[in-house]
Amino acid sequence: MVTLNTDTNNPNILQTNSFELVISKAPTISKFVQSVSVPGITMGEATIGTPFADRRAPGDKIIYSVLSVSFVPDEEFKVWKEIYEWITALGFPINFQQYGAYASERQGLTPKDPFSDASLIINDNQSNPKIKLEFNSLFPIALGDIPFSTSDTGADPLLVTADFQYTYYTCTNL
Repeated sequence: MVTLNTDTNNPNILQTNSFELVISKAPTISKFVQSVSVPGITMGEATIGTPFADRRAPGDKIIYSVLSVSFVPDEEFKVWKEIYEWITALGFPINFQQYGAYASERQGLTPKDPFSDASLIINDNQSNPKIKLEFNSLFPIALGDIPFSTSDTGADPLLVTADFQYTYYTCTNL
């Protein structure tokens, strides 16, 4: 039996601006990340037929939402290129050699292991680590647009979104 700690002696609310994201196969992103959403989870349900009203029962599979990360691109496109090259290596849009070339250029990515582990550390309002989310077998599935415009004043930073899929994540109190 699982016992939940419902101690409400801590009156502090969650601060959403103190966190650290680390993706081992895209290390530069941690310096430029602006926002990340803790993915939701959904569990399916089973329908049990009866001669009367159908009954619902908990399903047997959890569906994890996509990990969505927004970052500010640097002038050298280093963060953007890490994600772009990772996606390109997984999809090899021009030829099969792209995968092998990327694996030899990038330490840690091999044809047998295109995945990365990632951690999201959520801090309390004193900037002390409080919660750690660990993502297993993470890989990029989308990289957002970077719009250019001659009428842009450059006053507001541009945000680019990258989406990642993974097998599951765990949540640990620190």
